[in-house]
Amino acid sequence: KFGYINALGKEIIPIKYDHAAEFEAGFAIVKLNNKYGFINILGLPITPIKYDKANDFKDGVALVQLNGKQTIINKRGEEIIPFKYEIIGNFSEELAGVLINNKCGFIDKFGNEIIPPTYDIISPFKEGFAPVKQFNSYNFIDKTGKILKRHNYDIAGSFTEGLARISIRNKFGFVDKFGGMYIKPIYTFVTDFQNGKTLVCFDGRHFFINKWGDEVK
Repeated sequence: KFGYINALGKEIIPIKYDHAAEFEAGFAIVKLNNKYGFINILGLPITPIKYDKANDFKDGVALVQLNGKQTIINKRGEEIIPFKYEIIGNFSEELAGVLINNKCGFIDKFGNEIIPPTYDIISPFKEGFAPVKQFNSYNFIDKTGKILKRHNYDIAGSFTEGLARISIRNKFGFVDKFGGMYIKPIYTFVTDFQNGKTLVCFDGRHFFINKWGDEVK
């Protein structure tokens, strides 16, 4: 059994749980009879121990799962939305991806469906945009769901340092946040930009280029 003691070795929360995680943001996940719930630092439950799965609090909310569906709870233990999504992703830039009936969209921390689940594949928002796949091609959307200059890419990555990698007919390049082709898709391989440069492959040779396409060390 698991419980909690203080720095002096005194038991402060009874040793009665099948498992007890470390406290994060003032709360801990505990397991009893193969179900999960949350307690506060006083050992008081903020939720029933009823969930099949539970994640730590992050940015004020925590993910829980029951009977194959997921929701998020706040620090009062309140379930913010009904259990209807098969998957709720981590929040990034105030929005989390969700999956329902094999379609993806985004919700906010209040459970509002900000971008309806109409996409086949999504990635988290980074630098204000998210790559999404619909009708067998990728584009980028902003946090209102508006498409950033439709191009229909074969592959699209997240924005880093103001640029996002894309692929057209198995060649890779980069677009900027205006939707413009910043570095033409001529490479067979690229990485995300880091510290102003990216590793690329052209004609079988690997080397680094900067944001102007110049080869650098």
